[in-house]
Amino acid sequence: MGAALNQRESVAAQPISPPISDAETFIDFRAQQGAQRADGVLFGPGGLVLMGASASGDFITPPLTVPLASADPFLAVGTIWTTAAHDLGAEVQVSLRGSADGIIWRDWHAASEYLTGTDGTIAADLALLAADTQFVQARLSWSRLYSTADAVIERVRLIFISPGATDPGALATIAQTAQAGAVVPSALVQPPVITRTAWGCPDGQDSPAWTPEPTTVTHLIIHHTVNSNSTTDWPAAVRAIWQFHAISRNWGDIGYNYLIDPNGVMYEGRAGGDDVIGAHFSCINANTMGVAMMGTYTSETPTAAALATLEQLLAWKIDQRGLDPLGMSWHNGGQHVLSTIAGHRDSISSALACGATSCPGNALHAIIPLIRDGVAERVANPPTATGTPTISVTLTETPLPFETPTSTPTVGSSTPTLETAPPT
Repeated sequence: MGAALNQRESVAAQPISPPISDAETFIDFRAQQGAQRADGVLFGPGGLVLMGASASGDFITPPLTVPLASADPFLAVGTIWTTAAHDLGAEVQVSLRGSADGIIWRDWHAASEYLTGTDGTIAADLALLAADTQFVQARLSWSRLYSTADAVIERVRLIFISPGATDPGALATIAQTAQAGAVVPSALVQPPVITRTAWGCPDGQDSPAWTPEPTTVTHLIIHHTVNSNSTTDWPAAVRAIWQFHAISRNWGDIGYNYLIDPNGVMYEGRAGGDDVIGAHFSCINANTMGVAMMGTYTSETPTAAALATLEQLLAWKIDQRGLDPLGMSWHNGGQHVLSTIAGHRDSISSALACGATSCPGNALHAIIPLIRDGVAERVANPPTATGTPTISVTLTETPLPFETPTSTPTVGSSTPTLETAPPT
């Protein structure tokens, strides 16, 4: 392998962190006995029962009032479902929809494709809803995998986050700086990175609530963030994810080492860099670097600009560590054999993994072999400046694809709780 260049271009730190506001609502299903029965679901003594006699089912919460006075530039909503058993034996999907008036409802947004975890919770990713959303509903869809026993969900927390709009000048600086560093002399140079301070991390470059722990990276893990593929303010989306991971889920910091938006702009994630343990690979995070492609890639693949940045980042790290981009090797963190470049769902091959997932989405996972080939080509034949793909960083002008109508209204209550510490 050629000599890796530990070179990094980053956006200058700016005081652009707008105030982040959040609030929570929860439903305790244990107090809902006697409520209506849904498809394949009923209320029992312990909570919401996914009936073992049914092959699948759906449950939709009553309309819940958003407990925030306002949201800007969008409303991010996450859900955490607490289960009575660590393994439900069912595949679970969570969706959310919003309404400005509780009568006209917009489209459902898939917020996860997760299988149930083994830690007693099902945590869905953030859905980005319109800023004028005043009411939300969550839908839990499930299908039986292997168990015929009843499975019980005790409660659900809904977390509402307004990440604050990024200053237009800061957005322009991010675009200009990334554009200036888009053409590089070698594929083995790290892509330009928007630092934590520049995207407005409340903790800046530090992580006081979760001290960075170094790790020897042997495997590179690809994710998707399962939210909108289109927004005018990607740094705000990064802040919303930080808030959900660091505060709502009580991890202390964002779980990914890097995030890449559809414009090909790369953001610094976990404090301490890419040789630091994150929280992204189903509790077997040691010896990995996690990269999240921002958006949902179940039925579509990331943009060419995003994939170019991803390949450049992975090629730089592969060369730095002397890894085989096309190979498989022992992953000590999970005590299993794993492809050097893998998707989050590939954690399932480890007996130590806490739950399973379809991340990074079917469409993105299907092209991981092509990504490996592209990385291998970059490492073997680093292009010159004229041969390096240009990363487009013109910020997406399409507003969030905020749903279309349907119908019904109201009610929710608010009280916070914290999840467990970050899985390692």
